[in-house]
Amino acid sequence: MDDGEISRRCPLCGQPNQCGLLQIESTGPCWCTEVTVSAELLSRVPAELQGRACICKACVAE
Repeated sequence: MDDGEISRRCPLCGQPNQCGLLQIESTGPCWCTEVTVSAELLSRVPAELQGRACICKACVAE
């Protein structure tokens, strides 16, 4: 998987993460700027994907 594909997939479930910063047609901030992601959830991201991919809405909502 290349870096572009990695950054578009949730590192927890592998589904598209809908990152607003990666959407060409995006006109505003990413959805994630309006939510708080717990430290526990962030700690579940594999070390090799930390800082490289956003967690998706579904995983944040769990």
